[in-house]
Amino acid sequence: QATLEISPWKEKEEQQVLFQKTKVMLTLPQYETKASIPDEEGINDINLIAFADKAETDIIWKSISNSKEILEFDLFLPKDRRCTIAAIANLGRKLDLSEIENWKEMAAGIKDADGFRHGIPMTALLEDITPQKDIPIRMELVRTASKISLRIDRARLSKDVRMTVKNVRIGNYPRSVSLWKSSKAGSAHELFETGFELTAEQCNPLNQAVQGGLSEEVSSYMLENMQG
Repeated sequence: QATLEISPWKEKEEQQVLFQKTKVMLTLPQYETKASIPDEEGINDINLIAFADKAETDIIWKSISNSKEILEFDLFLPKDRRCTIAAIANLGRKLDLSEIENWKEMAAGIKDADGFRHGIPMTALLEDITPQKDIPIRMELVRTASKISLRIDRARLSKDVRMTVKNVRIGNYPRSVSLWKSSKAGSAHELFETGFELTAEQCNPLNQAVQGGLSEEVSSYMLENMQG
């Protein structure tokens, strides 16, 4: 048996919204040189947010086991509407609703200057796009940290002079970085006086000659900081 109820059709009150499944593919930054301290390719978690008409329509959070592959996600987006998709990697947690409302003001911070426990924060953003059926959306993650690479040139030292590098330290290290705009430390309280440090073992390439007095290279990362 079936019971049928008939009511008047109210055209203005009925707005049909169709959603379509859209595949989003996140790729890692592609650079010629790579640093292993910290792991600059590792992805440990992802926050993926989709907006339509400035309102949140879908959000995915996923914890990942240090992935270094292309990441694929399915978002359900309104059909034929302009959308914005934002991705944040290695934030270390799931975003809450209050943060999503002001997502463009977000910053990622580190608790100490010993490195990135959850990996280097990365972001990807596509604004004002109209997803097409069966066409995946590709986004490349961009690191929010600058690579600092060092080599030592001993060519002008006297033959009887030896110089051994025991550690490398980055001072005035920013405690946080803006994810979607230029980042700037406003005061000394926003910096670690003693920053990231490479140990003697990690600095060993600086004591290995390559040619002409030039050493091998070591690299580290520092959160973007446009303070000048």
